[in-house]
Amino acid sequence: MCGIAGFASRDTEAPADEAAARKMIERLRHRGPDGEGTKGMPGCALGHTRLAVIDPGPRGAQPMTNEDGTLWVVFNGEIYNHVEIRRDLSGRHELRSSCDTEVILHLYEDHGIGALDRLRGQFAFALWDAPRRTLLLARDRLGKKPLHYWAGPRGLLFASEIPALLAAGAPRAVDWPALGTYLCLGYVPAPGTALRGIRRLPAGSALTYHGGEIRETKYWRPPFPGPEPAPPVAPAEIAERIRPLLEESVRIRLRSDVPLGVFLSGGLDSTLVAAMAARATSGRLRTFTVSFDEEGYDESAPARETAEAIGSEHGEIKVESRAAEALPSLIRLMGEPFADSSLVAVHRLSRAVRGEVKVALSGDGGDEVFLGYDRYRAHRLAERWRRLPALARGAAMAAAAALPGGRGRRNLAGRAERFVRSAGEDPLAANDRWTCRFLPAELPALLTPEAASALPADPLSPLHDLYREGSGLPALDVAARADLALWLPEDVLRKVDAASMACGLEVRSPLLDQDLVDCVASLPAAHRMPRTRGKEILRACARRILPARIVNRKKAGFGLPVDRWLRGAQLGPFARETLGSAAARSRGIFAPGAASRLLDEHASGAANHDEAIWTLLVWEIFMRDVVDAGP
Repeated sequence: MCGIAGFASRDTEAPADEAAARKMIERLRHRGPDGEGTKGMPGCALGHTRLAVIDPGPRGAQPMTNEDGTLWVVFNGEIYNHVEIRRDLSGRHELRSSCDTEVILHLYEDHGIGALDRLRGQFAFALWDAPRRTLLLARDRLGKKPLHYWAGPRGLLFASEIPALLAAGAPRAVDWPALGTYLCLGYVPAPGTALRGIRRLPAGSALTYHGGEIRETKYWRPPFPGPEPAPPVAPAEIAERIRPLLEESVRIRLRSDVPLGVFLSGGLDSTLVAAMAARATSGRLRTFTVSFDEEGYDESAPARETAEAIGSEHGEIKVESRAAEALPSLIRLMGEPFADSSLVAVHRLSRAVRGEVKVALSGDGGDEVFLGYDRYRAHRLAERWRRLPALARGAAMAAAAALPGGRGRRNLAGRAERFVRSAGEDPLAANDRWTCRFLPAELPALLTPEAASALPADPLSPLHDLYREGSGLPALDVAARADLALWLPEDVLRKVDAASMACGLEVRSPLLDQDLVDCVASLPAAHRMPRTRGKEILRACARRILPARIVNRKKAGFGLPVDRWLRGAQLGPFARETLGSAAARSRGIFAPGAASRLLDEHASGAANHDEAIWTLLVWEIFMRDVVDAGP
């Protein structure tokens, strides 16, 4: 893992702006503390900060060139099948290292942009084709590694992170239509960002730049499910088919020349990854988990039980409310608003783990690929709900409204209320309620008239467009595919990359191996979730190597206890002070009293507005620490 940056001139014969590459690299050193380098040439300058994992010696230094110096590359990520690719290349090319970066150069020599189809891994890279004076930018299929760019009057700047572009002259102007999408989703999806003109290359995409012309192409999309065979295929049968893929995915992600461990929670995903890694490792595996004092969030006890079962050397990292103090620095690091509060927990875990290992495996992707989220169960139940008589639906709605506990995503009352209010709607509207922090209809009351006037006609168009692509498919199939295309790359994987790379830690996700995803995601969702319980396929795999008590235990869900922290002595006052500051009021974005009303209702226990408050808080930190900060 590394940080990459560079500049491609509009005038392909002009001297390279190597100084811009150096400025950007200075802002990316946290991503690659083991070394750095730049290379200027006519038309292009490339920069790289190195986190040395494979072939950590000088032969793996970047920017890297091919035999005759006609191609240059800077690369962030890991190519997990590089050993197999090297065997194929060895008869045609001079291989001068054992690192995975080198195979990208030679694959491009042989196949051009078609090389992307042969790369199995997580990556973002920039390749300068000197004879053609063309820059190629590429991002892996599922978007595990980020890549941003800005097209200015002199040429194209690109970098792993937005602040590097700002350091080299990209403007700090807010893209106001993005505000509505952010308030609804908690993030701004690619290809846009919250800053006007700065773009993020979408997952599974490539871009070429030549003489001022940008051409962006999509080389991979999440598969649509195939036709449902009859009779249905049982999860145990599917598990037998995918288990070798999963074992291989874990095995090739254990390739490392530096110490390696596993993020372990109480959930099935990381538990299975850790168990398979322990079986494939000759020494004793290291595992790490986070703990909380708050009941309902702490999973240290089940993680400890798993560690004992697989024989790993286990460590626990406590996350307290003071960890939220890192939020401003993390938003500055990302360069735009990002409201998934578990970013803080992943960062706290990564910072502690980095002192022990340099690479960590995670269970990311299990919920999206194997259908573990509550909203998937809601889609399944909604199919039956819509067939109930109106009288029965009315009685259920009254019962849900009477449940104690207030509104919230984690408690029974909140989940029941959210479901019964949404299940009778069409699947798209219901999904909006199950996924959004604010619904589009709620935004006019939240914003001033001036801010509301900048909203797009449909702030949720990135999500709704994916639903339209799946028109005619079952709602659960469409929801699952939309999450692979949007939620996974733009929330889950951005969070993990930002939090871990801030500490110089590489995280690998075996459940997101491209061969595994292609196999499982092409199955009808009804086969991945035959009833209303998700991850049956993973459970069938896990039963072969783990005790039943571990396989069948319930998962609480990974997140911070923001609801309780906002009622506490630290985060509550910080949120009130930040959202009520003179600077925040002077912006004229949020309607007077809107934030204080949410804070008051939350503090009194009348409602749980944790996600809403956190979302507004992050936006104000972004405005204060990124937009207003200046060069």
